[in-house]
Amino acid sequence: MVAHVPETLLARVIPMTTALNPSAWYSRLVAYKGARPEYSLILAALVYTYVVAQRSRIESLLGGSWSAITVVPSRRRAFDEQQLAIGIRKLPDSAFHPVERLRFRSNAALPRQTYEPSVFEPVQSFDGERLLLIEDLWVSGATSLSAAGALLAGGASSAVLLPLARMVRDDDLWTPDKYLEEMKVRYDPAHWPR
Repeated sequence: MVAHVPETLLARVIPMTTALNPSAWYSRLVAYKGARPEYSLILAALVYTYVVAQRSRIESLLGGSWSAITVVPSRRRAFDEQQLAIGIRKLPDSAFHPVERLRFRSNAALPRQTYEPSVFEPVQSFDGERLLLIEDLWVSGATSLSAAGALLAGGASSAVLLPLARMVRDDDLWTPDKYLEEMKVRYDPAHWPR
């Protein structure tokens, strides 16, 4: 469980899909970063389709139209080398092209299931911006929640976090009733299967 996450931030997390581990969808979400970068176009299409379909809900949470879209920073790759950002930038609608707002601080460590916005540093000022933050695969939520918290601490007026997929394990979904029950659970990391 990720501790000490502000409730207002948890209310602004909207997973687009669920990725059962193991499954083909989970495998593609893991593989696109290295071995299969062409999958980033599939992910970009999912982002675009989802955001267009859910635009009014997202804007309601943001308090208006987003100022910018960004992706959760990577510890291993620069922003311009992140496959998710590369794929989304290929969309024809420039309103969806992600911009860099945060990066990991040098030598910063983020222990699993820890909420720590201070591991990120702003790349530029984003005071008053309404930001849409895209994550690929949400496992514990520590990195993406910390990034969203850093955006808010850095002056963003609001942020909505959109993970492409929330990971669940197959042993957590052992009956159809259990699966349906899990799908109804609020998007709160404290209630998610580990």
